[in-house]
Amino acid sequence: MMENTDSVESYESIINPYQNQEFVEKKFMHPPRTVLRKINGQLNYGTLNGIFGPQNCGKTALLKCLSGRNNRGLDAGTMLFVNPDISIHVFFLENTIYNNILVSMTVQEVLDYAFLFRHPFASREQRQSIVKELLINLQLQELANMRMTDCTVEERVKTQVAMGLSSLDKPNMLFMEEPLSHLDNVSVENFVNLMKQMSRVYSMSVNLSIGQMIDSDVLSIFDKLYVLSRGGLCIYEGSVEHMSLFLRESGVIIQSGIQTPIERLIKIASKPTELTVRVASRVFSTRNDILHLAEKYGVLLGVRIQPPVSPISLINIWHLFQRSLVHKYRYYWKSILFEYWALVSAIVLLVFLFDKGIGEPDSCYQPIDNGRLSTNPDRMLTKNVSNDRISYTKKPESILYGRLVLLDGSLSTNSTLDEYLRDKNVITIHGQHLIEQNLKFLFLTTVLMTLSHFLVSVFALNEEIIVACNEHRNGLININSFIVAETVAYMVMPSINTITCSALAYYLQYPNVDYVLPFHQDHWRFWLYFLSQFAGVACAQNLGLVISAISVSNERLANVITFIAAIVLITFAGYLIPVQSYGNTWLRSLAEISFVKQSYQLTLVTWYGLGRCTMANQTRSFVLEQMNLMEEEFDGYERNLLIISIQYTLFLFLFWLIVTNSVSCSFKASHNYQQTDLIDQSEDDTNQMAEWDEEKFQKIL
Repeated sequence: MMENTDSVESYESIINPYQNQEFVEKKFMHPPRTVLRKINGQLNYGTLNGIFGPQNCGKTALLKCLSGRNNRGLDAGTMLFVNPDISIHVFFLENTIYNNILVSMTVQEVLDYAFLFRHPFASREQRQSIVKELLINLQLQELANMRMTDCTVEERVKTQVAMGLSSLDKPNMLFMEEPLSHLDNVSVENFVNLMKQMSRVYSMSVNLSIGQMIDSDVLSIFDKLYVLSRGGLCIYEGSVEHMSLFLRESGVIIQSGIQTPIERLIKIASKPTELTVRVASRVFSTRNDILHLAEKYGVLLGVRIQPPVSPISLINIWHLFQRSLVHKYRYYWKSILFEYWALVSAIVLLVFLFDKGIGEPDSCYQPIDNGRLSTNPDRMLTKNVSNDRISYTKKPESILYGRLVLLDGSLSTNSTLDEYLRDKNVITIHGQHLIEQNLKFLFLTTVLMTLSHFLVSVFALNEEIIVACNEHRNGLININSFIVAETVAYMVMPSINTITCSALAYYLQYPNVDYVLPFHQDHWRFWLYFLSQFAGVACAQNLGLVISAISVSNERLANVITFIAAIVLITFAGYLIPVQSYGNTWLRSLAEISFVKQSYQLTLVTWYGLGRCTMANQTRSFVLEQMNLMEEEFDGYERNLLIISIQYTLFLFLFWLIVTNSVSCSFKASHNYQQTDLIDQSEDDTNQMAEWDEEKFQKIL
């Protein structure tokens, strides 16, 4: 339980100094920029420290360097010392709550899952004891069952802190990026007091970056303050009580009654001048004292601070799967229900728009050795064609998809069947008009199922990816466990949608079709029809997850990819453009990238293949022949299923690659908010710093 104390001396002061810390930020297609220059200081366990400064001065960069998140840009001369008797356990909280917590969770669920991720095999009694203690210590006991969306800003920030402490082994270094920026004055004072108490209770170093002006009474609560200037210089290190003395000894004049010492320091930090360099030089002169303490109490850390890594485990995958379902179906239940009923309504509408019995014609014909078609009246519609024309009609060689105009040569045409019959030797398959409608119906249902799930999944996972990346950096979860859990969780509703819509389309549109085969009697043909649709939906879902992962860091690029992908998928779906009738091999190969095409062809094989045209009667399906689906033993089903399986695996691999790469990146806030910056902010920060090149900053050395 929490004890009220303000005595730093009642706790062992364990020192973690850092010397000559310099950080260079490197961005793609941008020149390197030095963010921090020769920073020196120390962090003691059991203390509350504040890092102040104007915008773009390196506050967050310093926190991330000390927490192990920005190790790549650290200068080779940076020295970090740690106490050898205690292992460092770091927890970092970003400024935006949506980057740390799924807001659909309740306060207690946030703490429960944080504990379960760290200790999956701990007893329920241990978890309940820790969670109850944190709720009391952080004054959240009355909000345990309240969702984060209903909490105030102060309550959300305290819940994030409780999440970081929800463990048997508490972190001993807590870093928070500007947690006060959205709080009012009263809430700021309450929260800072609470954080000081937490630093004493759990003997941890609590470090806050602050980008707003706060009262002197609140400043006095901090054990130590650091003030950074633009250009990455530290111009003050110490307590509030020594700030006035430090400024006087540095020759800085404070206008009494108008400015407080902290306001004067921020004024100096906002616009670098010779005075800024002089004040920073005085702070830098204390480096020998800090180095002496480091050598006396600590050891040099050779490999920087390494963020904790959680192992992959099935129990954590299960907990992540549970949490994903709770978040998805609690936070987006209205959208999910709308999508479900919209799909059902669209399928029912399509059934009523098309004629009954469109699935009854089988498109079978009987070829003969001399290249002519047989004159079986059951297979041909002959009322508009004479017997002489029938006997000399050649085998059909091409088809205009969606129109089913059968040609006696290689010439393609857009003319109607009646117009073509007047001039050419043509024969029509029995029920051609119904076959034409059936192809259109199957195409529309396939496109509807795949594209709807593709577009929905694009915007479904953004916040979960951001939260998972931060949880991975803090050692709560392993990002690979998250990928497995999310891939499975985000297929639950598409599976329900697909089987419902497939059943409606199949049994409402084709109630009286008799295949005279065991497939129909055992309903195997329906399950293969469902598999054909589900394969396309699964690919669409994974492609949507890939674009959703891209949108986390580049939303504009994700929107462009979404638009292009939708156009390509529909264009090369195999119905609007008869790509396979073209002689261009490259174009035909390009069409294979559309999983809508693969799903559509699987559906055609399910409907017109699988023995519907029997070899015993020497008949063949004209639809499948013109789609080049008759070459395989299983009527082309295996080939298309293999291609769509490769596409599914490829999209899953890309999703894994992008998310794992995102672990090392920082994300912009996904929700709009207002932030109060320190005084004297200027929009042309780059111009202000231009005159302060590296040579002038070297004066502090």
